Amino acid sequence: MFTLKDFFQSYHFKWIKSYLPYETDFDLPICYVSVNEMPVESFIRENELVISTAVGCEKNEDLMFQLIKDIHKSKATALLLSNINDSLILPKKVMEYIIGNQFPVFLIPWEYRFADIIEFVIDKINNYKSKESTKYEAVEKLLLDAYLKNSELSDAVLILEKKFNCSITLYDINLKPKNNRRDVPANQKEFNSHSIEIRNESRLYGYLFSTTDVLLDKSKFSLIQRYIIQPLILWFSKEEIIRTSKQIEKDDFIWSIAKGTSEDMDKTQKKASLLGFDLSVPYICIVGKLHTTNALKNENDWINFNISSIKEEILNLGYSHKKKIFLTYQQELLIIYLENINDTSHSYINVFLDDIEKKISATFPFLSFSWGVSEILKDKANFTQYYMHAKLAQELCKKKDNKNCRFFYENTIIFSILSRLSSDKDISMAAYNIISPVIKYDEKKNAALMKTLLIYVKVKNVSKTSRLLHLHRQSLLYQLNKIEELTYLSFKNNNDVFLLEICMRLFFDFYD
Repeated sequence: MFTLKDFFQSYHFKWIKSYLPYETDFDLPICYVSVNEMPVESFIRENELVISTAVGCEKNEDLMFQLIKDIHKSKATALLLSNINDSLILPKKVMEYIIGNQFPVFLIPWEYRFADIIEFVIDKINNYKSKESTKYEAVEKLLLDAYLKNSELSDAVLILEKKFNCSITLYDINLKPKNNRRDVPANQKEFNSHSIEIRNESRLYGYLFSTTDVLLDKSKFSLIQRYIIQPLILWFSKEEIIRTSKQIEKDDFIWSIAKGTSEDMDKTQKKASLLGFDLSVPYICIVGKLHTTNALKNENDWINFNISSIKEEILNLGYSHKKKIFLTYQQELLIIYLENINDTSHSYINVFLDDIEKKISATFPFLSFSWGVSEILKDKANFTQYYMHAKLAQELCKKKDNKNCRFFYENTIIFSILSRLSSDKDISMAAYNIISPVIKYDEKKNAALMKTLLIYVKVKNVSKTSRLLHLHRQSLLYQLNKIEELTYLSFKNNNDVFLLEICMRLFFDFYD
């Protein structure tokens, strides 16, 4: 890099006088050169060598102070002042600012032509840029050669670390390291200040992070973009293609074992092992349907576009739960196989599904879910059977027209029985005739006997029912007696209680 030190080492400028009262190396970059007078405004760039006559300021302390302050605030490298007879004396206020901020200000002889200075500096900058371009071109060639040899992305990092003598970490868009992690940012602010986006015009692929400033020099940004970032995009793109291809293969495999169209067990096991699946442990199947609550015009198109990130969140959640998990999205359904070891139970599955909904809703708050869960057995999984049972359970949500519900396979048995009973007109009429007197009584007296009956046939306990309804025990007993009078059935008879429960389930569709 061409520096202020290089500038003064030239024979041409050895007589330039510094206003700083001490020696310094002035190892500061010069990327541009310009002539500026008042007002400065936004005409000066960072790392710019500024030349000025300070015309109109030489006899005005405030104007001189403002000129030098504005140039310094513009992050200029240095200021060269030219004054007739070399007689310019800077006021005390100005000198204090220069010394306090260590801002290089120099007095150049009046006979020095600005054009000569500018020509010299531009020539040096161009020579430096040419050398730098050659260096970066060599790095690019090494990167492309490694890419064409099908080297790993980590090999590209090693090339960069060797050439630039610094430690580098590559991250994907989810901030997961792509090579051996060495530099760990302390916080988001440090990451932002020490990273470069790996992107093209259309998309972001990841980040290049280094705690050193070697690859963060703004003067080299265009070189870094052209000769380093572009080759890295090739690696990221190739990895994405491979990852997508592998994911398609995984999806096809999971879908085949769910449908029961996979090959014989030995071949299936071998293929599973190659894809990173362990079929030797028991699994349960969870089938989920995604719904958008903001009435998107093309709901399925939106889900298909975002399903990869949704699947990624579920897989990450499986890892955090320390559960083996594999899943696919087929026919507008999420199919999840969850390891069924140790603590797997109805309550655990509900916690797991709660976590999924919470995690995904943080990104997509307008999504809701309906779930079906297969039987929970410790036996080796029958993947096809479990999928069919989970799908059957999920379909209960559709029949109940509920986009935010869960059903376990156990519920499908009673649901199937009740569905058949409700389709029989004679049975439906008989059931209605039993409970209709209670309904009519409520309508006539503005009472709530049906609510009392609903709770009681669910819990089958007087004390618990009274607590749930916030009723005194005697008040509850009075209501139960009234129901007995209206239905001609007794709560002391188990068959009568069972009959009332069947009637309530047929008409009010409640499930434990």
